[in-house]
Amino acid sequence: ANEADLDLAVQVVQYALKIYQTEPLSRQVKKQVLPSADVIEQGKDGLKEYVKQNCGPVYHPVGTASMMPREYGGVVDPSLKVYGTSNLRVVDCSIVPIVSPHI
Repeated sequence: ANEADLDLAVQVVQYALKIYQTEPLSRQVKKQVLPSADVIEQGKDGLKEYVKQNCGPVYHPVGTASMMPREYGGVVDPSLKVYGTSNLRVVDCSIVPIVSPHI
């Protein structure tokens, strides 16, 4: 709904397309599927429509390795060490035990 957000998303897609065409990644890409060649040929207008139809918010799953006491199902302790290991840590959003929509 916000033109600035749309422009930024289009720039991100354009940058990703540029990266796909740059070595060494370009050697690994067998075929570009999305956005289609037709969309790319339409330029920025085509990419804007592509973004509107195909891009949206994605929610990062949290709590899959919760930091809480082991007896409550926790996976990591307050120092982020995985229970039952000697030197393995988890340092990402999976340690967040509960996400509140009110924060």
